[in-house]
Amino acid sequence: MLKINMFSTATKVKGQGVGSAYSELINMLEKHFPREFDIKINNYAQSDISHYHTINPTFFLSTFFKKRGRKIGYVHFLPETLEGSLKIPWPIKGIVYRYVIAFYKRMDHIVVVNPSFIPKLEKYGIKGNKITYIPNFVNRQEFHPASKQTKRDLRAK
Repeated sequence: MLKINMFSTATKVKGQGVGSAYSELINMLEKHFPREFDIKINNYAQSDISHYHTINPTFFLSTFFKKRGRKIGYVHFLPETLEGSLKIPWPIKGIVYRYVIAFYKRMDHIVVVNPSFIPKLEKYGIKGNKITYIPNFVNRQEFHPASKQTKRDLRAK
């Protein structure tokens, strides 16, 4: 059985797309591969794969631990895509941007959810053969087109 440690705090803030994508991934793996994968959440024990969804400082430090296995990072954003979503004071902005890229460079492999990130990551010095594009997926039972009546009701609110 493959030991996988999933690292994320994406579900702490409701309404984030990263949190939904992370939850969908966990649900899919646990449903379809219960005998193949032993999945732990935010666990610093030995693993075959360490899978990082968020770039928390404690997670960054864990990339230096022994027996982390392969380090796989999901890239949901780049430094320049933080513009407008986070208000980072200009003196700190450069430090934050360098930290984000340093985190990504610690990974053995990177998964991007947006193919336009690939050439940008390459410009930051990450080799293209370490980057794979996998689009986010959704649970179609939970996320589906609303009926016309539901849309009208929502617009009326």
